[in-house]
Amino acid sequence: MGTAGTLDRFRKLPHKIAHQILLFISMGELARFRLVSKRCKRLCFTIPHLTFDNRTRRPIDPDRQIQHNLFLNRWMDLRQDDGIKISTLYLNWSFEGSYSYEEFYVGKLLSQAAGSEVELLKIEVITRSDTAFELPVSVLKCEPLTILMLILTNQGIVRFPSLSSSYFYVLKQLKLENVHPEYEFIRDLGSSFCK
Repeated sequence: MGTAGTLDRFRKLPHKIAHQILLFISMGELARFRLVSKRCKRLCFTIPHLTFDNRTRRPIDPDRQIQHNLFLNRWMDLRQDDGIKISTLYLNWSFEGSYSYEEFYVGKLLSQAAGSEVELLKIEVITRSDTAFELPVSVLKCEPLTILMLILTNQGIVRFPSLSSSYFYVLKQLKLENVHPEYEFIRDLGSSFCK
């Protein structure tokens, strides 16, 4: 049986199983896969578990990186506009040797995920030395978000929005690994849990 037979078997799979298979391909492959057919486009568009990883594609020229980031932002905007929810988002991003505008794109991706009512958010970031990773306030205001995991490499500093602790009441699990939160966040978090 050739490629046509394999594609035909894939067409017959239920969406849930097809989504599980699509978890194993990169965002670039997913972008190409969406061009195969209308069903493939819909499957890519509605996948509930997303992984954004820029560590596997280094080094990349600036123009391709901008195109890639713009595609991701447009794709996330369309999902959010159509009310397509995200169950899980795993963001694995390195800012070392990256371009300064990437911080804007990552913040926008996280805000878009919050707008798509993400339930589990795992952020693993390599920060540049002497810089802080800023978590958008929209992430903390996302009511469906029950699990937030933040892992920073390079003993990074994380900057939470001011008064952010008041939003943590919806979280069931908060995991901070190798994170050095700013002092104000620790003070606010302690006072919100002591109420």
